[in-house]
Amino acid sequence: MKRYKIFSLLIASVIFVTACKKNWLDVNTNPNNPESAPYNLSLPAAIGGIAYTMGDQYQIWGGIWSQSWTQGPTASQYKIWDRYVQSSTDMDRPWQQMYSDALTDLNNTIEQASKKDANGKDRQDYVAVAKVLKAYTYQVMTDAYGDIPFEEALQGVTNLTPKYSSQEVVYKGIIAMLDDAIKIMDDPNLTTHPASDDLIFAGDIVKWYKFANTLRLKCYLRLSYIPSYQAFCQAGIDSCFNNGYFLGSGEDAMVKFIDKQYNANPLNTTIKALSVANLVASKSILDSLSARADKRIDKFFAKATTGSASGTHNGLKQGSGEGLPNPATLTHTNYSLPSYNVGGAGGEGAAGAAPTGKTAPVVLMSAEESFLLQAEADLRFEGGVDAKAYYEAGIKAGFARWGFTAADATAYIAASAAFPATGTMSQKAEKIATEKWYSMCGTQGFEAWTEFRRTKYPSFLATSASSQLGAGNFPARFVYPSVEATRNPNMPANKTITTKVWWDQK
Repeated sequence: MKRYKIFSLLIASVIFVTACKKNWLDVNTNPNNPESAPYNLSLPAAIGGIAYTMGDQYQIWGGIWSQSWTQGPTASQYKIWDRYVQSSTDMDRPWQQMYSDALTDLNNTIEQASKKDANGKDRQDYVAVAKVLKAYTYQVMTDAYGDIPFEEALQGVTNLTPKYSSQEVVYKGIIAMLDDAIKIMDDPNLTTHPASDDLIFAGDIVKWYKFANTLRLKCYLRLSYIPSYQAFCQAGIDSCFNNGYFLGSGEDAMVKFIDKQYNANPLNTTIKALSVANLVASKSILDSLSARADKRIDKFFAKATTGSASGTHNGLKQGSGEGLPNPATLTHTNYSLPSYNVGGAGGEGAAGAAPTGKTAPVVLMSAEESFLLQAEADLRFEGGVDAKAYYEAGIKAGFARWGFTAADATAYIAASAAFPATGTMSQKAEKIATEKWYSMCGTQGFEAWTEFRRTKYPSFLATSASSQLGAGNFPARFVYPSVEATRNPNMPANKTITTKVWWDQK
């Protein structure tokens, strides 16, 4: 079976073919056996693989473990994840989508774009973009699993059983990739850009440059609680700020979708294929949003439409759904559902309109995340003079994303999210991290969970009511997939879900 994907190139936008193609989900593809394709085909194929995984499986697991969502009481698809249990077979498909599809296609993009054409020209613009995405993908994978195939990965038949590199080695390699990409994009002779085959920034190389530098900042902050890495992080964060280019408002790294078969948001497709009853709002975030009068609540969640809470927002205590009595009158519509704005089904077709979760984008990095990363970095490593300004810019970017005004954001800050200017560094860092958690609700579930692991904020999260790990224990990593256990003898002894990854030292 030919492995690379064919994508629909539409006049108004370029949207990739997603989950329903058999070759997209082929679990028999060897993740270390790449095939070549033209770079302008393998780049969008890679972006599709990343967006599908980040917008579907990793979004769901992250959304549950960061306590935006919980299993609904009248379905059962995700109840094991509410229990903090993860099957190695659950990990097979997303692992292979990231390695066999995304990373392999990015590797191919770099190789093919580096070749000289008949005029002696190569396409370093594609090389730079692919390196940024390769760094992003490897960071997701190492943050999820810890040690992963890296130095020996993607070598095809030359090495079908690559060794696993330590997370320390992977992170240094990721930063080197981003440095290389930035160096390429800094070259004044770089005059060519990708076009419609760039499904994220449509060939805007300045935005790719900003994305790369913002990812560098995130990498250094990810390592910033490791005692022996303080000087390393200080130097790296200094270089990021000296560079000065970060994603700003309206410059989100995201992939858009349309209301068309094979081109729809992957989370929405999965929810409707399995059951819209599976995911409902967790009280952990919903009650907090309500108490803070956060206007974004209506963008994140639809209101309950049946039962005593009809017409209001109603959440379910994390992990309690499977323990509730389940008479015929109990239904998922008694609760707030993930809204169509974030790829859910809640509120679709409401008030005579025809909104749909099929068109929700998959967000890889948002402007609000960028500003809040800058706020933390400035606070902890650059003297903190501008931390408040970055913090407020992050909140304003988050409100702007959903169509709210700067005045709405300013009122929210004054009433519920004022920066503690006279507080301790810990109090300020908690405020920044907690606002980032709110902003990622429904759009960046994996990242919200990862940042919770790193910072331990929000401090008010409680373990799931159905947890199998005991009070106070949260999932600390993904378990390795079963395909690696059977295919690669170099896979480390499988870590438990409570074994922390290397950078998790706070």
